Amino acid sequence: MLTLLIISALPQTVLSRTETDHQACQQLFDNARYSEASSPCQKAAQAGDVNAQTLLGELYDGGLGIDQNAALAKKWWQAAVDQRHVPAINLLALKFYYGGTVFGREAGWEQGYPKAMALWRLSAEE
Repeated sequence: MLTLLIISALPQTVLSRTETDHQACQQLFDNARYSEASSPCQKAAQAGDVNAQTLLGELYDGGLGIDQNAALAKKWWQAAVDQRHVPAINLLALKFYYGGTVFGREAGWEQGYPKAMALWRLSAEE
């Protein structure tokens, strides 16, 4: 009986930790406390939270509170795209469209109109 009780409590504990990481990620990001946001965003993103994956991609893309890293930005945005998360789809599409930002090309990003269009079509389907 005790074993059953402990096992049944585990998923709820994991869920509440993930939810807490998600909330901390979102709140710290919204308040521009990027250095503090990176840890809970990383934990929530690794747990599959699409919003945290998108925000973590933004942190890496802009070098906000962590080292700028285009490969990790792509990785996290792609993880959210794989779950059909529209904000991540559009962010990744813009990067492929411009090969960086509207201000010019950026290291680690290649311009790819076909990739951008495929992502925007996916976004439109959602």
